[in-house]
Amino acid sequence: MDTAKHTLIGKCQVCGTGQVYDTGAAYVCENVAKGDCSFKLNKRILQREIPPEQMRKMLVDGKSDVLKGFISKKGRPFDAALKLQAGKIDWEFAKRATKHRKAKAA
Repeated sequence: MDTAKHTLIGKCQVCGTGQVYDTGAAYVCENVAKGDCSFKLNKRILQREIPPEQMRKMLVDGKSDVLKGFISKKGRPFDAALKLQAGKIDWEFAKRATKHRKAKAA
């Protein structure tokens, strides 16, 4: 990977020595090409693009802000934060508003 052509995002969580770059279609550790790391994350997840500032936040804090507009496999929209753990993505779903049921009169 030619690092001069890509935007630096931050330090890789997986190998700890490489830098993660925005390659246009994905976020990739510079050590992937050498075979020393496996970190590669597509920029588009469930029809939602992950902005560079959110990827940077995941590399530093381990978690993004709650992102709106993911589309499930069933076609339903949902909001969630992405958690990055050992180079893998996990979901932290936004709290749903609870619906209160009316009590039936006896």
